[in-house]
Order: sequence, then C-alpha cells, then structure tokens
Amino acid sequence: MKIKRGLISLLILLVLTVALFTGCSQTKTTASTATLLTAPETANVPTITVSDANTLIQTNKGNPGFVLLDVRTAGEFNSGHIAGAMNLDYYALDFKANIAKLDKNKQYLVYCRTGIRGAASVQIMLDLMFTRTQNMAGGITEWIQEGFPMVK
Repeated sequence: MKIKRGLISLLILLVLTVALFTGCSQTKTTASTATLLTAPETANVPTITVSDANTLIQTNKGNPGFVLLDVRTAGEFNSGHIAGAMNLDYYALDFKANIAKLDKNKQYLVYCRTGIRGAASVQIMLDLMFTRTQNMAGGITEWIQEGFPMVK
C-alpha cells in the first residue's frame, strides 16, 4: 500500500511539472502566419511579411548599406537561400560575437527557416544597439510558399 501511494504521489508530481513547463511558451500572431516563439523577449521584434521583405530586397539591390542576413546553418544555407544573403549560423558558439562585429549603421533584414531564429537574432541585434533591423515572418519556408526565387 505504501509503494502504491508513493507511485501515485510521484505521478502527480510529474504531471504538475510537465503542466508547469509546457505552459511557458508564448504565441505571436502576425497577419500572414502564426509563429511559436521560444522566448518572451522576442515578442516585440520588428517583423515584416515575406511580400514586404521581397519589396525591401528589390528596392535595396546594390545598396551597400543594406544587408540580407540568413541565420540558418551552413547546410541549410547551401541547400538554397535568397540571392545576396550572407550567412551567420545562429547555432554557432560565436554567433553573438559575429553579430557584434557587424556595422550597426546598416539596415538588416534577417531570416531563417520559419522565423523563430530570425526573431531571436533580431532581439540579440537590438540588445547590441542595432536600430535598423527586421525579421522576415515565416522565414524561407514562407518565402518558398509565396513563390519567390532562391539560389543555391
């Protein structure tokens, strides 16, 4: 009987722990997509739609003050990316140090696969005092769904 009560107590504790931790994520909805954010601090990141991102990219072709930043892994980047993008891997140990080396006076459009790493990257940039940076909602996944071009 004592073993049975102990197992029930352990089971209740486990259920409460799981319930506590699964309730900690936050959801943000944009006009074009619903994105699960992994950290509450990314909730106020400047974000634009894929269509607006395409317009911004076209408008800034050849502009040295504009940077298109892909924060996916090198493998993801090499499988296909937006023309003119530079790649800095969000998962790299030196990612924040590499971001800090970038020119804070330039304008940045950041994207990843679905928008989560992009939003986190923009938050890091904002924390480092970058003032002209935006995340592309939906990332390269939505870019492809909308039919915009990629290069390999």
